[in-house]
Amino acid sequence: MESIVNAAEKAKDHGIDLAQLPQNMNMTAGSITQNVLAMNANCKDERMKFVFQSLISHLHDFVRETSLTSDEWMSAITFLTETGKMCTDLRQEFILLSDSLGVSSLVDSLNNAKPPGATESSVLGPFFTEDAHDIKPGDSIASEGKGDYLFVEGQVKIYKESQSQMQLSTPGRQMGMDYMTPNMTIARGQIVELSSRNVLKAPGYEKLTTALYFDGDPYLTSDAVFGVKSSLIVKPEIVNDTSLTKSRGFKEAKPHATFKGILYFLHRNKVLKRECYLRLR
Repeated sequence: MESIVNAAEKAKDHGIDLAQLPQNMNMTAGSITQNVLAMNANCKDERMKFVFQSLISHLHDFVRETSLTSDEWMSAITFLTETGKMCTDLRQEFILLSDSLGVSSLVDSLNNAKPPGATESSVLGPFFTEDAHDIKPGDSIASEGKGDYLFVEGQVKIYKESQSQMQLSTPGRQMGMDYMTPNMTIARGQIVELSSRNVLKAPGYEKLTTALYFDGDPYLTSDAVFGVKSSLIVKPEIVNDTSLTKSRGFKEAKPHATFKGILYFLHRNKVLKRECYLRLR
């Protein structure tokens, strides 16, 4: 009896009145969902309560719809456990799981819809890193001997609903080209600040996480993370003038690829600072 009283007192310390909770006994496949929802109905965060109500309802419906067996559910738990074990400080396996299930792209599409003309978003690529080395505008980030050269130049413009844009800058950057290449920015100007982490910060503008995909890539229509959009496809040109390769700062005189890109920032009122990530593929 004393333990019951102590449990009630501890619950009260957390704002929970045990007398107000549903009597969870004799649960059936038809009654358990409403009781689980009632058990969590006292959540003070309305958004969190709404999200978990929907999650619980859909999850229970999934179990009933598929007549999930105990062995199948244990297999799912084992799979998620193994997924967690693969996570490290450098590798977040649950993000990769979210990517491969299309959830990352779906969340991105819902949260980052853009009007016609503004640069579309895409999921953040795996090669973006917060501790990238400082690179000056125009410097090379090519890994010598590990692929072909790629010279990138472009513009960042302000998107306005009137379709008028203001040009900010047009510098070039050099990098090594391979199937998947590290994130990089392609522009710098008075309004857009380039940080050492390859992040564009523009006060008053909506965050833009995007990617550029090469035309002709055999994986364009089978992207594992469902991130490819036709407006983000660019067509590189092959430059055979090796003197131009050298003049652009590359060490070895050999042909290189190049392309020009334009990013249109979407203005948002009452936004103090937004960031832009660019992934090249």
